[in-house]
Amino acid sequence: MKSTFFSIRNTLFSILAVMVLLILGFSLLNSFTAYNALLNGQRVAALTATADQLLAGANNWAVERGATNAALNGTDAVGSAARKTIDQRRAIADEAFANAVAALQGDGFDAALLSEAKRKFSDMMALRRRVDAELSKPKAKRDRQVMRSFVPTITGLIAASQNVRGRLFDGMNLNGVTANLVSLKHFAWLMSEYAGRERAIMGGAIGGGKPVTPEKLTVLAGYQGRVNSGWQLVKSGAEDESMSGEVKSAVQTAAANYFGEFQQLRSRVYAAATKSAKYPLPPATWISEATTGINTLLAINEAVTQAWQSHGGEKKAN
Repeated sequence: MKSTFFSIRNTLFSILAVMVLLILGFSLLNSFTAYNALLNGQRVAALTATADQLLAGANNWAVERGATNAALNGTDAVGSAARKTIDQRRAIADEAFANAVAALQGDGFDAALLSEAKRKFSDMMALRRRVDAELSKPKAKRDRQVMRSFVPTITGLIAASQNVRGRLFDGMNLNGVTANLVSLKHFAWLMSEYAGRERAIMGGAIGGGKPVTPEKLTVLAGYQGRVNSGWQLVKSGAEDESMSGEVKSAVQTAAANYFGEFQQLRSRVYAAATKSAKYPLPPATWISEATTGINTLLAINEAVTQAWQSHGGEKKAN
């Protein structure tokens, strides 16, 4: 009878030991999963900061592109206000790009893709020196090749930098909310880029006091089509129930400004571009008004970043 008691006791202790081991095992597994989630969240946060630097670079180069093209097509040497805008935007863009490159070098990122962006940047730096020399001259004495090559060269740089940004999250484990935020940031930038290309082309037309050719109008219509397509995707993403109020508010502001007030001005400019070429505003005002409108598209990116940080904070708290 005694041996039976000890056998039962030992069996109970064995079962208890197995249960304790199972609990410890599950605890360790949960801790490991939570730790990996934390590391993944920290990695996503770091890459988001780098993506924002690349976006800042592209956005400011886009303004430089518009202001410089308008000045290159103007009759006189560049004015002090336009010169200040160009210099300021260059400085902000170049610093942001340098910060992003520094963060990615030695980080296991695609070296070929990064090298391509750096090469495009070097090409742009070399062309800028020639552009600056031409800006100091009246239009009649400017090098036409420099004038023609500026917009394609800086657009190539912007595209290369955003190719880098587009590959930052390759292989990352993104949950549904984060993936939606990544998508919103991309399409918000895409809208701003094609709106920025239009800003540059029309700035050059206004600066030169010339109508826009049918061929160029076709190109511009394609740009606007990209903007409108991106807008539909952004609106759809912002309607998600989980989307933050900041993002929804930014989308509403863009709807009222870029797709509302600015479109009225844009229609008047296009009416002049296809007829008399008597534009209703000087090139500097066009660049300023277009930039104000485009900034409301870029504000969607800023709101997404805030939502992203909030989402990351919630994950960290959990």
